Amino acid sequence: MPVTTDSLESFLLKLRTQSFPHESFLGFLHVLVGGGLVSPEGHRLVSGISWRDLALLLKKVRWDPSMVRQLGVDPTKLAPRDRERFWYQAICQAGLDSPMAKKSAQRLKGWLDRFGYSVSV
Repeated sequence: MPVTTDSLESFLLKLRTQSFPHESFLGFLHVLVGGGLVSPEGHRLVSGISWRDLALLLKKVRWDPSMVRQLGVDPTKLAPRDRERFWYQAICQAGLDSPMAKKSAQRLKGWLDRFGYSVSV
């Protein structure tokens, strides 16, 4: 199945309403940018997305900007009015290739498994 931003957007909107696991936002970004995600129905939601596209999606679904604190980023130091730029700057500073990101992604994988999603990190 081809990857579409509509299906990924739907996933983000659905995930936003769940109680997101504490301290797993770094792993979440790690999975979206460098891993893969398959829905319970077998649709590939993402197999790596560019930082710019991810920033645009986070803006579009109105992701909670306070989540950047989990990345060790102070939201007041990011672009206050331009949300796409805000998210891009946060992603740039997150350290998505760090061992901590991989560990966080493993925790997130366990949480998403409960909902039937298949995650590769």
